[in-house]
Amino acid sequence: MKLSWNNIANIGVDETVEPSEVRNINLTNILAIFISFFELSYMTFFVPFFQQTKFLLFFGAAIEILNLGVVLLNYYKFHLIARVFFGLLGLIMITVNSLFLGRETLTHIFLLESIVINFFIYPPKENIFRNAIIFLNAASFIGLEVWFTNHAAIIENVPRLFIYSQISGLLIFMVAISFYTYTIIHHAEARLEEEQKKSERLLLNILSKPIAKRLKDGSGLIADHIEEATILFSDIVDFTKMSETMPANKVVSMLDEIFTEFDFIADKYGLEKIKTIGDAYMVVGGIPEPRVDHCEAIANMALDMQQLMHDKYFEKYQGLKLRIGIHSGPVIAGVIGQRKFSYDLWGDSVNTASRMESQGIEGKIQVTQMVYEKLKNQYYFEYRGNIEIKGKDKMATYFLISRK
Repeated sequence: MKLSWNNIANIGVDETVEPSEVRNINLTNILAIFISFFELSYMTFFVPFFQQTKFLLFFGAAIEILNLGVVLLNYYKFHLIARVFFGLLGLIMITVNSLFLGRETLTHIFLLESIVINFFIYPPKENIFRNAIIFLNAASFIGLEVWFTNHAAIIENVPRLFIYSQISGLLIFMVAISFYTYTIIHHAEARLEEEQKKSERLLLNILSKPIAKRLKDGSGLIADHIEEATILFSDIVDFTKMSETMPANKVVSMLDEIFTEFDFIADKYGLEKIKTIGDAYMVVGGIPEPRVDHCEAIANMALDMQQLMHDKYFEKYQGLKLRIGIHSGPVIAGVIGQRKFSYDLWGDSVNTASRMESQGIEGKIQVTQMVYEKLKNQYYFEYRGNIEIKGKDKMATYFLISRK
């Protein structure tokens, strides 16, 4: 039954119809069919009560049969004509019935419900036609009210049962319109909530939750000076040479697999992934929310990364190894960009961590003196010596070996 009703509602809807107009076509089809069959059944029941005038019955039946033509017009893609035709037929039907039956039957009140219906069946681009039909309904309602003050109904002594049925019909239509309005609003709110959740998930894929919240709260420029944080850079050894011998999909698949594992490790230790550049992976501890163990957390991640590469990817990708560099110090952190947000770090500490990686040794985790001093009681290190660091003087460096 539901499938059949959906098929009827979708008469005239195909891939050429704009998605925003589908609901208008569906509603027009449903209303045209429902009102036609409801009114025809209704008139059949009251035939014995209106023997004094056959015109009203024949007129009503003709209008409701013509009303089914709305569906036919939609079928042949005359969607605008179908809407206008539907509105005019309803206007004529209600006005003529009101003149015959008088104010007491409340038939003319259906003009007000017709006004409400017309707000739902026209897409925004057809506002001029919608407003014209609404104006005609309103003008007819006012005109009938004026007419009733000086003229009696053409049909006298309308049965009370008919009047009660009119009131019931008005209530049914009011409830139906209210329910339809509620459904539209409920669905719109549900879609809006879902879209907001999608947007939030996308935002959280780019920014951390605290930064995303500040951005949504309208905090303006996000720029923080962090007294101390620990930065890790990693790089896949000989990646450029390897990528030249691999198909593009294999290269992307490999990086996606490895970096996804790194993301899991970062989440495990509560660290903030900053970005990936080619085969380089950058993560920081102590940002955006300060923590006293940021250096220890980064050290644990570095060791897990190294272990992961050895256990899972060394053989799978023909001896794949990492170079890792770590340094602690003050940094500036902030969000840049308007079209594509980027949370990034700047400062000498960032440059130093990058140099630790680029001038490190494959398969090793190279750290600065500052990192060594912070962690020497909890981890084993190997002194590498004083080495020339690009853009700096000689620096004492160490290799992080393992936890104690």
